[in-house]
Amino acid sequence: MIFINYRRAGTSADARSIHLYLRRTFRPIFIDIDSIPMGLPFPDVLERALAKTIVMLVVIGPSWTDARDESGRRRLENEEDFVRMEISRALAHKVTVIPVLVDGATLPRLSDLPADLRPLIALHATTVGHATFPQDMNKLAREIFPAIRRSNIWFWLKTRLRPRGLAFLVDNDIASQARQLARENQHLHSRLNIIEAENLRLHKELKELRRPDR
Repeated sequence: MIFINYRRAGTSADARSIHLYLRRTFRPIFIDIDSIPMGLPFPDVLERALAKTIVMLVVIGPSWTDARDESGRRRLENEEDFVRMEISRALAHKVTVIPVLVDGATLPRLSDLPADLRPLIALHATTVGHATFPQDMNKLAREIFPAIRRSNIWFWLKTRLRPRGLAFLVDNDIASQARQLARENQHLHSRLNIIEAENLRLHKELKELRRPDR
């Protein structure tokens, strides 16, 4: 499962756009907008989703570290803040976590993060911009695919990755091998056609040799 972690204040539109783009290729994707059935406890649903998560995308906007609650306290300072809890548990469970920087955001400073989120700083981040959205999302999809391969659950890949996405996301090594096999197959077909033509010529000559002299 791909889990999209975001803060509604500031990055909800970006998270939704990322979700809609990736769902054309990957399934399932967890995002709280449409992944939580009504009437179910939010923490319980999150726990089940995190247990199945292979990749977590942490959508970070310019105000991500400074988001505050009604009392003016920074949300990241609250241990029960859902954004913090989701990231912390993903990091603890060795989930592949990819920070996704939107709207010109940069990675937070170490001093702006609680201790359980500080490993986030060392992770490779990717940027998704409005003007370069398709190119940036293609790059992100290519970064997600190796994590799925490393998870050793090809059954998930076969059942959840749509054929259109499979052709797009096959990594360079496999694509190169496929092209090489296609070339070899084409060469064999050409050789087979030559052999069949030669065989037909020899068969005609043999028939001529077997004809009685006139």
